[in-house]
Amino acid sequence: MERNLDRRVEAIVPVEDLAAQEKIRFLIEVMLSDDRRSWQLGVDGAYHRTEELTGVPGTIDTFETLQARSMASVAVEAAAPRRPHAGAGSLDPRA
Repeated sequence: MERNLDRRVEAIVPVEDLAAQEKIRFLIEVMLSDDRRSWQLGVDGAYHRTEELTGVPGTIDTFETLQARSMASVAVEAAAPRRPHAGAGSLDPRA
């Protein structure tokens, strides 16, 4: 697979919001611990699945983990109490 290593632009910005920092930290930890969809570059210059190298079936899948976390947060938001008459398209500034 061709990689876009020469034609991309990367930017760095400070993240001062503590909640955003925790989300970013969680994402990085999950992605680095993924052993089901990850590949490693071998000494022979070829990429090999991490599961093949370790000989153990992977247990952490980034996408499954993030999906489960997202579904859990949606459930929490759906269960949150709402003010009466609040809704999309409301022109009432108190809504």
